[in-house]
Amino acid sequence: MKKTYLYILTIGVCSAIAQLFFPWWVIILIALIVSLIFRLDKKISFLGAFIALFLLWGGYSCYLDLSYQTHMGELIVGLLGVQLPGLIAYLISGLVAGISGGLGALIGSLVTDNYS
Repeated sequence: MKKTYLYILTIGVCSAIAQLFFPWWVIILIALIVSLIFRLDKKISFLGAFIALFLLWGGYSCYLDLSYQTHMGELIVGLLGVQLPGLIAYLISGLVAGISGGLGALIGSLVTDNYS
């Protein structure tokens, strides 16, 4: 159980730091590399990365929405042309990050299973 919490924390912290310097898709590489290092089960790898990155991106989009005058729903309207409340915009950004990172971690877990 401690290993899973450490896994989630490692992905969250490394992704937050790496996104300061690299593009958004670096979360996939970080989830893959951390999954290779921790060697967890496929389900736990996917769910751990999903939870870490969902919370990271959802929390960060909430922070941006509350700290600036522009609301996240207005930005989504500009991109998609669909009016969404702020909560739905947080969920969408969290889901994009969670699924992307979860798939990266799943690939890392499958590679570990294949070569061990």
